[in-house]
Amino acid sequence: MDLGTAVTGAIPVKVVGHVGDNANDEGLSIEADLTPVKIDNLLPGWVKQAGRPRALTYVLMKTGKTIRFDDLSIDGSGATVRGSVEFDSNNEISSANFSVFALSEGDKATLRADRAGDGTLPRRHAWRYL
Repeated sequence: MDLGTAVTGAIPVKVVGHVGDNANDEGLSIEADLTPVKIDNLLPGWVKQAGRPRALTYVLMKTGKTIRFDDLSIDGSGATVRGSVEFDSNNEISSANFSVFALSEGDKATLRADRAGDGTLPRRHAWRYL
């Protein structure tokens, strides 16, 4: 996936799972240490300087032409995000559902976005402050 300039730096990643024609489709468990990277609006409003501790985990599921990040979790230094994201065959977000969307300490929100029938991802997302 091309993240453009939203992520700058190298990300150490651990991948666990089975690959091959005879493997069950249980997905791949991904663990990434985001500490060494700078992040600038990868998620709306999220800016993280390099050196600030963050961990990212998710289960990568590929079904047909879509890719899902299930059980997605971002934790560290005040930020907590939990949910799932689905990408279409063009690697564009088709839906996102975050039951927890706290990009800084004290935030209490959820986020849900679904691509519209005309192919656009609405500029206004369904935000709910808790």
